[in-house]
Amino acid sequence: MAELSPSGGERPDPSLATDATRSVASPVEAVKAESAELISRRDPAYPISILTTISYAVFAMPKERETIELQVVSSQAKIHGSFPNKGFRYTDVMFTQVNGKKIVYECVQRGHDCPLVGSGKTYTADRVGNVIYMAMSSPDGKQQISVKYKQLGSW
Repeated sequence: MAELSPSGGERPDPSLATDATRSVASPVEAVKAESAELISRRDPAYPISILTTISYAVFAMPKERETIELQVVSSQAKIHGSFPNKGFRYTDVMFTQVNGKKIVYECVQRGHDCPLVGSGKTYTADRVGNVIYMAMSSPDGKQQISVKYKQLGSW
């Protein structure tokens, strides 16, 4: 049971102190001593906690942006809109080759504004993780737009 100290706070029970902290005067030194004791005991949880911390650090690192060349092998188009006269065709899925790997990308652009791509053509894109951004001309040809595709897997 904890006792009250003269300053009004609880005084820790001396029987609960570890061997490393019994002879240490300051709280900082107590923490250092307890850490050293954990390491010296070879606590099985210690290596796991270190590996977990390292893996979190790896996933927290920002993904690098790289420029890639992709060749469209084939694509699937869909029609956006309910009426034939008011709808437009867009590329829904692309089957591509990137550095010899066969990769499938899906249009995830807001409003499905993914212009049609030609089979056999090569395009330049910026890849960030599993997402690519292709710079393409708008349907009227007046401006450049960046179109977003997400990698679905391989084929």
